[in-house]
Amino acid sequence: MAGDPRFPPIQPGQDLTPWDASQMLARGRPVGTPIVRGPTLPGYGGALVAPGGGSSSSVGGIITWVAMAHQYAKMINGVFPAGLTSVKIIDEPTSYRNFLMFRNPDAAAKLYIGFGQDASIANSTLILNPGVMVLFDSVVPQDDLYVISDTAGKTVNVMYSTVALPEQPLV
Repeated sequence: MAGDPRFPPIQPGQDLTPWDASQMLARGRPVGTPIVRGPTLPGYGGALVAPGGGSSSSVGGIITWVAMAHQYAKMINGVFPAGLTSVKIIDEPTSYRNFLMFRNPDAAAKLYIGFGQDASIANSTLILNPGVMVLFDSVVPQDDLYVISDTAGKTVNVMYSTVALPEQPLV
C-alpha cells in the first residue's frame, strides 16, 4: 500500500503525555468542572453563578450551579371525556405551561385537538390516531385546549405541568 494516494503516510504524534498538554486538562480544576469567563447571573434557564453575586473567573474561581426551575416539574394527570362535540379540557395557564402530553387510549377512535379554539374533525391540526401519544416539552402550547372524537363516549389522557417564571431575569 505504500505510495497509494488513498492511504497517506502516517506521521508520529507528539511526545507529550495528556497530563502535559494544557488543552487536555485545566490545571487546578477537577475534571468536568465547567470553565466560566466573566460574570454570570441566573436567568430564565438557570446559569452558573459565583457565590455572593460576584463574578467568576476561569482561573481559580468558585462556581455554583443554579438549576433551571422547569426541570423539576410537578405533573398533573387527567382523563377527559371526548365525544362528538368539542369540549374544553384545559384552560390557558396563569403562569407558563412547560410540559404537555396527550395520549389516545382507544384502539379505534381518532381524537382531534384544538389549540385556542374549538377542536374540529375537519380543521384541527393535531390528530391523535388510536394508541398515539404526543409530547410537547420544548415549545409548549399555552392556549386553551379542546378535544373532539370521531366516536361518541371516548376519553383523552393528558399530563401537563406549569411553572412560575420571573418576569425579568434575576439580578
